[in-house]
Amino acid sequence: MLDLDRPRKLIFDFDAWDLISEHFGSAEGKELDLASLNITYRDLPFLVYAGLKWEDESLTFEQTKKLLNEAIRSGKLDIMKILDVVMGAIFAQSGLKQPELKAEIVSGGEVPKNMPTAEDTPEAGSGNKEN
Repeated sequence: MLDLDRPRKLIFDFDAWDLISEHFGSAEGKELDLASLNITYRDLPFLVYAGLKWEDESLTFEQTKKLLNEAIRSGKLDIMKILDVVMGAIFAQSGLKQPELKAEIVSGGEVPKNMPTAEDTPEAGSGNKEN
């Protein structure tokens, strides 16, 4: 359930997956390969739209995005909570167990040598240009 203008239940049924397949499918008409699907934050509003379309056929993607933005701006939801609800619904309705996400704290000594540090990055607006 997502608490938007009202509580709304995400359902990822075959109609939702048809929308998702159309949206992420190739122009050549190939079948969507879910294993290779690289979903980003930018795709999250579309997934919510696909999951809510079952309860309101007149709902548009733009309306869905507006509802999400209003919920975020009002403090009712944040992007990570939306992501958690969407992923939970997808996994629950597909019969799969959702993997547990774990955050790890890395000390400064454990940062890989090829990772840029604050000292490597010029300050914004410093006019320091290399190349």
